[in-house]
Amino acid sequence: LADFCRPGDLLAARLVSALGEPVAVASHRELLSMALDCGARQIERLTTSPALFARPEQKQAYRSQADAVDMESYTILAEAARHGIPAVAVRAISDAVDFTFPYDFEAALDGQGQIRISRVLAQALHHPAGFPTLLSLARNCRFAARRLADFLDVYVGVMADRLIPIEPDMVATA
Repeated sequence: LADFCRPGDLLAARLVSALGEPVAVASHRELLSMALDCGARQIERLTTSPALFARPEQKQAYRSQADAVDMESYTILAEAARHGIPAVAVRAISDAVDFTFPYDFEAALDGQGQIRISRVLAQALHHPAGFPTLLSLARNCRFAARRLADFLDVYVGVMADRLIPIEPDMVATA
């Protein structure tokens, strides 16, 4: 989708939609603004797909519809909106638009939609040439998760400060 996205990049979406649907849910304006203040880059639209985009041509087919694709955000933001809860979609990129998944992760899903590592490793045993790419993906996922965790540490602190300002007379001095 967006060529500028690299593993570890933090994106905050103004709008989130389901794949192929024109209706979108907007991130809460103030929460989005705080995300940008904390280092996320704003994108116009994030699209949620029920399936993994494993090949560059799949990702590129939706370039005109979205800046990035995930598998969860629309469901979460739509449910939050239904209950009147302010929300924002912030994602960390794990795979760039030109990345090809080395194995069939859809075939590795269990009945609850979770990837079973044993099923991925079984594919790796049959096709070991993809293993270095799998390790690269694992490294990128770990990096993206760390970047998102660091971002959330800052974001929650900023949110707490804005919601409950600390008065100078409340600060303890040593």
